[in-house]
Amino acid sequence: MKTPSEYNVNIVLRTYREGDVDRISRLMEENYPHTLGAQVIRETWLWQFKNAFSNEKSVAVAEIGSEIIAHYAVMCFDMNYRGTRIIGALSTATVTDRSVRGKGLFRQLAEKVYADLSTEQCSIIFGFPNSQSIRGFIEKLDWFEICPSLST
Repeated sequence: MKTPSEYNVNIVLRTYREGDVDRISRLMEENYPHTLGAQVIRETWLWQFKNAFSNEKSVAVAEIGSEIIAHYAVMCFDMNYRGTRIIGALSTATVTDRSVRGKGLFRQLAEKVYADLSTEQCSIIFGFPNSQSIRGFIEKLDWFEICPSLST
């Protein structure tokens, strides 16, 4: 992966477009150690984000030139809140290429998805961040823990 200065262009944040899935799969494969291959990642990604209950605005990417360098996505679905149908989303897929970490892309992409989904009347976005990412959700996105870790 080239560094931003090698491209001589700015990082572009945008909503998912048809055809991005292969580059997203490759990004995930290259940045998650001990992961499944790109084809399995692709199939899982399509199952999560391109189905009857998905929303086009639920996926954002950052790119430099033609390379996708970061990705944030949520799964949208109907929920029931006190007898009323609401739209909710589950935060499930975040990755930033090692070469561009620390530039705020996680926060920027998440905020883009949240803003885009707010126009779709999405009422709640929640998730189950792992130990490596929970700090980012709390410190960068103002999430809060419902049940803090039980470890001492």
